[in-house]
Amino acid sequence: MEIAPSDFKKFNDLLKIVKINIEDFDEFLSLNPHIYRSIRGHAFEVWFDREMKERNVAITSVGGDNVVDRVINKKTLQLKTTYIKATIA
Repeated sequence: MEIAPSDFKKFNDLLKIVKINIEDFDEFLSLNPHIYRSIRGHAFEVWFDREMKERNVAITSVGGDNVVDRVINKKTLQLKTTYIKATIA
């Protein structure tokens, strides 16, 4: 997946606001895997929603801490972030 320059700029702007550089942020995530998993899960959901929108699929996001993440064609879906050989894909 390619990151748009405007999104990368937004990310860097946020890092400046919290006064941390990208290397320190990377280290923070490596030392706090529970936070990294949450960020990675959210990023996967954003990617999934964009892919569905590009394909003109009607999708409803279900908010909150629920076992159902999306509704597509009246079917419920729970999104899971992919893992390969016990490492993050």
